[in-house]
Parts: sequence; C-alpha cells; structure tokens
Amino acid sequence: MNMRAAKRSRLSIAASSGFCEAIKARGHECGQIVAKPGQLACFCRCEGKARGNTPQRSDAADVSAPLDPAMCSPHKKTDPFAERALMSDNGLTGRNAPVAAMAKRNLRNRLVRTRYASPDSYPVTALLPERARQAAMSRVCYAPAQKLFYARLPKCANSTIVRTMANASRPGLEDVRINRLKALFNMLPWPREFEAAAKITVLRDPVERAVSAWRDKGHSAAFIRQHRYAGDEETIPTLEQFLIALRDNDYYQNGHYLPQLDMIPGPIERYDVGTVERLEPFLERVCMTYFGQFSGLQNVLHHATDSRKKKLEISVRERALIEALYARDIAFYQSLRG
Repeated sequence: MNMRAAKRSRLSIAASSGFCEAIKARGHECGQIVAKPGQLACFCRCEGKARGNTPQRSDAADVSAPLDPAMCSPHKKTDPFAERALMSDNGLTGRNAPVAAMAKRNLRNRLVRTRYASPDSYPVTALLPERARQAAMSRVCYAPAQKLFYARLPKCANSTIVRTMANASRPGLEDVRINRLKALFNMLPWPREFEAAAKITVLRDPVERAVSAWRDKGHSAAFIRQHRYAGDEETIPTLEQFLIALRDNDYYQNGHYLPQLDMIPGPIERYDVGTVERLEPFLERVCMTYFGQFSGLQNVLHHATDSRKKKLEISVRERALIEALYARDIAFYQSLRG
C-alpha cells in the first residue's frame, strides 16, 4: 500500500468513528464500526443501516475517537487533524500532545455545534443574559476527564489560571502559548456534562477590574480607533472618559467590559468561587483535587499592583460610574469578603 492510500485509510477510520459518536450523541446505542482502506462505513445497530461506501476488503479496524459526523460522507473532505488525533489515541504523545489535544477539542466542539448552532440555542450559554452569550461561548472551559467546568472571566487572572491548570493536567504544555492554551481548554460540554460537572470560577474586585480594563483596552490603539472613547481615533481616554463611553455606547460590545456575574452560567451558588486576591491557595486546592498536582502559579498577574494603587486614587465621580456599571458584581464581591 502506498503512502497516500495508507493515509486515506487512517482518515477513513477516523471518519467512521465520528459518525458513531454522532449517533451516541443522539441517544442511540452503536453497533460495530467498520472502516476499510479508502472506504467509509459505519454501522449502528439501532438505526439498522450503514453510512458511507460498501466495504470492499476484509481487513477492518475498530476505532473510538470522537470525530466530526460530517466526515462520514464520502463526498466530504476529511479533517486534517483526524490523523493526528488517532496518533494521540494510539499513545503517540510528547511533542505532538498539544496538536493532538487541539484536534480533539476542535472535533468535540464541532459535534456540539452541529446540535446547537448558536450561543442562543446552546443550553449552557442560554442560561446567560443575551448580551453575554457570544463572549461566554468562546471562553467556556471544560475538562472532560476531570468533569470540571471553569467559567473563565476576562480581566480576572484567567491567563494565570489556564496556564496553571494546564501544567497540572498533563506534561508537554509548558511551552504552549497562552492564547493557544485558552483555545485548547475552550471545550464545550454537552448539557448533561455541564449539569454533572464540578464548577469553579474566580472573581476580581470590580473596581480594580474596571481600572485594569481601562489600562489595557483603554490604552490600546486598535480599541481607541474602534470605540473612540475620547471622541476621536487617537486620544487616550481618561478613566472617566472611558467609563462614560462604556455606559453610553460600548458597555456590552466586548467581553472585557461585561459584568462578571453576567458570564457565569447557572446559579453562582453551584460554583466554588475563588478571588484574585487569594488566587494561589484556591488554585492549589483545585489542582490537587482534580489533577493531583500543583507546581505554583504559572503566570504573572499583569498590572495587578498598579490597578490596586490606582483604585485608591480614583475620583468620587469615577467610583460612582463604576458602581453604577457593576452594582451586582460589587455587592456579591463584598459578600465574599464578609
């Protein structure tokens, strides 16, 4: 068998497996999965039919990787990540582990999105206010093996949290860029998985968080051009100008400005809630409970000290604007601190 045929065979196996997982997702019990070199065939006992081409050879292989059901059509191109996902299933990890893990994440999310086409129809994000659903969809973090759901909130040390949990979860992720790690852990749980999962989140002092958003996005040339906080495309806004712009124009147009409680699906009482102020002991407990190890915080909390210092210097007017924008967050955060 030449290399092209061998690759086609491996991708056929992956495709057949994807259809089987799609049937499972619809509540069916799957029968034998059969894949032939260059062919696609997937049998389900309860549906009583096969999908794909008729097998022409007898050297079948059973597989179980959860892949995209659309790949079962012989007229659709197979996913370029499928072969790498199979490599991971067969124990080929190490340097390829992040790539294989990303492939599994992509394929899981496609399967969920096949069922739920938008954040409005996805039962997890449908629990949120409409304004927060799109931003939350891209930040959902779920670890299937640990049955752990993390409501990841912007400007709440989420880079540190993701990096720390990633390093505790498996070897080989230490050098992966943080944006890729966030994408890797952006796994969408099925509704039944979400309901059964342990849930965690980390909140930040709302005043401190608003100041941090201004120091970050309020000083970004790209954001200034887009949102014109001070009335033009070049001027860096004062904190007061930034807060007024959020109140009058852009309050819900970016996830970094949304109230924290708006982006937490379901009742907050069901979450184990930590705070940025006491992040290390909280993460140590989480990592030891769900991953079995903890090697300390893995990132620096950028601007945290400056934001706390600036918080003490803000004017009465600025504080009043923040309190109006984030009243629920402030009340809940104060309750956490007793």
